[in-house]
Amino acid sequence: MSDVLDSVDKHILPHYFNKVSFRGSPHGEDIYFHCNAYAIEGLLFLQEHFGRDYSKIIASSLLWLAENQNQDGSFYNWLVSDEKKKVCDATVQAVRLWCFFDKARFQSNIEKGLEFVLKHQDREGGIYYSPQVAHINSWTSLFFLQTLYLMERGNDILWLL
Repeated sequence: MSDVLDSVDKHILPHYFNKVSFRGSPHGEDIYFHCNAYAIEGLLFLQEHFGRDYSKIIASSLLWLAENQNQDGSFYNWLVSDEKKKVCDATVQAVRLWCFFDKARFQSNIEKGLEFVLKHQDREGGIYYSPQVAHINSWTSLFFLQTLYLMERGNDILWLL
């Protein structure tokens, strides 16, 4: 397993992590927020289960997310794109990560994100993928349930990963 971890440190992070966020490709500069959240979760998994310290990368990524949250609490699918649209999946993923790491520090970001997501909840509790896509998204809905659990019960890693 140490070979895999060394590969992450030597080959993946230098090419995909740009000091605050994760690029979608080693040569591109654009960031897909949904995948960025998954990258943070992947590092958290490696840290929790294999003892590698990625806390500085995780912390800087979470701060970067907070700085790039839209005023209405949402996130765009892409940071820079001609086809940017606000999405609930990346929004609730960020809220979920903030709830896990530091609810007090990210309280206003959490509140804004939840306000946006709740505007796109159907009457049965499911969460739409985005304001433009009228279907309940399973991942987004499950991320939302995990967020509610983390808000109520604290940062239980089993409810994040």
